[in-house]
Amino acid sequence: MNLTSLTTADWQQISKLLAKKEGLLSQIADVDKALSQIEGGQSRPASAARKPARPAAAAPAAAPRGRRSAGNRRGAVKEKIIASLKGVGKEGLAVKDLAQKVGTKYGNISVWFQTTGKKVKEIKKVGPARYAWVG
Repeated sequence: MNLTSLTTADWQQISKLLAKKEGLLSQIADVDKALSQIEGGQSRPASAARKPARPAAAAPAAAPRGRRSAGNRRGAVKEKIIASLKGVGKEGLAVKDLAQKVGTKYGNISVWFQTTGKKVKEIKKVGPARYAWVG
């Protein structure tokens, strides 16, 4: 690198890079100082203080174990879907609306119709992503 052939733009770029380097070096010095304070047993600065630990929550006395609690027993989704479809009539319900009504994810309802729902003879597909109770 020949210093006599540098342009003003080159000098400005070098100046910006040196300023950035000085800023980073000062940040490193601050981190080193904080680490040495911790190693020396001194108190930490206020900015490095941790949040106080939250107390552990007490476990409920008779907490249901696993995913199947009282509201999520086996077959509950089927009952909710059938009840919803019976209440609507021949026009049926869209899967999106049914998911909101039942309180389940859209994907869970779609898969239910592809697996369990196809075994229920009274449920018929009446349109794209739309099912009705015809029995």
